[in-house]
Amino acid sequence: PHGTPGERMYRTGDIATWTPQGHLTYHGRTDTQVKIRGFRIEPAEIETALTHHHAIAQALVTTHTDTHSTNHLIAYVIPTDPTANEPTPTQLRTYLADRLPDHMLPSAYLPLAQVPLTANGKVDHEALPRPEFAAATAYRAPGTPQEEILAGVFAGVLAVDQVGVDDDFFDLGGNSLLAIRLVSSIRAVLMVDMPMRVVFESPTVAGLARHLSGAELEGHTDPFGVVLPLRGGGSGAPVWFIHPGLGLCWPYLGMAARLGERPVYGIQARGFDGTPLPESMAAMVTDYVEQILSVQPDGPFHLVGHSIGGTIGHAIAVELQRRGHEVPLLAVLDSVPSHWFARQEAQDTSSARDGIRDYLVSSGADHDADREQLIENGATILIEHTRMAGEFTQPSGYRGVTLFFNATLNSDESYAPLWEPHVEGPLHTYDIQATHVDLHEPRPGAEICAVINRHLKG
Repeated sequence: PHGTPGERMYRTGDIATWTPQGHLTYHGRTDTQVKIRGFRIEPAEIETALTHHHAIAQALVTTHTDTHSTNHLIAYVIPTDPTANEPTPTQLRTYLADRLPDHMLPSAYLPLAQVPLTANGKVDHEALPRPEFAAATAYRAPGTPQEEILAGVFAGVLAVDQVGVDDDFFDLGGNSLLAIRLVSSIRAVLMVDMPMRVVFESPTVAGLARHLSGAELEGHTDPFGVVLPLRGGGSGAPVWFIHPGLGLCWPYLGMAARLGERPVYGIQARGFDGTPLPESMAAMVTDYVEQILSVQPDGPFHLVGHSIGGTIGHAIAVELQRRGHEVPLLAVLDSVPSHWFARQEAQDTSSARDGIRDYLVSSGADHDADREQLIENGATILIEHTRMAGEFTQPSGYRGVTLFFNATLNSDESYAPLWEPHVEGPLHTYDIQATHVDLHEPRPGAEICAVINRHLKG
C-alpha cells in the first residue's frame, strides 16, 4: 500500500501498533538508537571508537537528561590497566574528535571499575554514577563582582553547580541554542546586550567579562535582523552565509570562527524582526543583494549556504555578477536547485511546527512564550520558503567556483549533478559524510571550512 512494485522501502527501527481507530501507538525501538539535538545516534558506534583507545578495555554510552530536559551523551569507561593513569576526559574527547562527528561526542566521561548489572545480567542504569560535566581547565574562582555574576549565569544556563572563570561554555555542555539563553540571561541580569558571536569567540566567564568592561560591544545588532554579524575584525574579504529553511543564521556561528582573519556575516529571513516576508524568491534575492551591498559595496563576494540557503545563495551570486561584481566562490551544503522543490509535496504547518519544536526542545531552548513565538514564526517561514523555491526559476550562468558538499550522514545520493546546468565555472564535489557537519554544534564543519579556506587563499 506504500508504493508501486519494486520501489525501495526503509526499515525505521521503530516499534508501533495500530489501534482499532487507525492510530499508531509508539512502543520504542528495536535497537539502542537515541536522539540528541535532532540526530539519531547509535551508542554502540561511540563505544566501539572508545574501545579502540589503548587504555580503554570496555565502554558504555548512554544518555542523561539534565534539569532543562536536554539530553546529553555520557560515556562510562573501564580502563585496560586499573593501576595505570587512566586517560582524562579531555584526552578522550580529543581522541574521539578525530574519529567521530561533533554531535556524537559525549558531554561527560566517567571511569568505572566494572559495568553494574541487574540480577538477570542487564546493565543496571540506576547504579551508574550521576554525570558531572567537567571543565577542561582547573577551577579558578571569580575575582570580581562581574565575574561572580557571569559565573552564576553560566551555571544556571548549563544546570551545573559551579563554573570557574576559565571554564569553556561549550566544554560544559553548551550549544548554539543554549548560547541564546545565555545572552538573554546576561541581558536580564546585567542589563547589557551581548552579541551572540562574542560567546563563540570568548566562551568563558573571564573572556565575556573583558568584553563587558571594554568597548567591544559597540555595533551590536538584533539577533533576528536581516544582516547578522557572525564574526568581526580581520582584513580578508568577507564571507556571507545565507540562512537555511528556518531562516536564522545562528547555527553558522561555529563555522564563522574557522574562516580565518576576515569578517563574516549572515543573511537572515525577514519575518522574525517584524518585517513582512517577501512575496517571491526573486524579491527575496533582490532584497538580500541590496542588504549585502549596503555593508560591502564592492567585491569580491564569497557566499555559503546550507540547504535552501545554497539555493538562494546561488541566485544571489548570479545577480551580483549581473550587476558587475566579482563573486569568485560559492559553497553549497546539501543544496538543490529550485526545480527540486516544485516536485515535493507541500508541508503542512502542523508538521513543520512539530519538527521545529522537536529541534528546539532537544537543543535546550526555553519553554516560554518567546520559544513558542519562535516556533510559530519558524514554521511559517519554513513553509513559505519551500513554496517560493518551488515557484522560482533557478538562474544559470554563475561563472565562479562552486563547491558542493554532500554532508548528509548516510545519504544515498548526491545532488551535485543537479547544479551542472546552472554553473559555467568549475564545480567541485566533496563528500564529507565520514565527518558529518552538525551546524548546531559550537565547532562544526572543520573539514568544510578547511576546503573553503583553501579556495579563499586561491
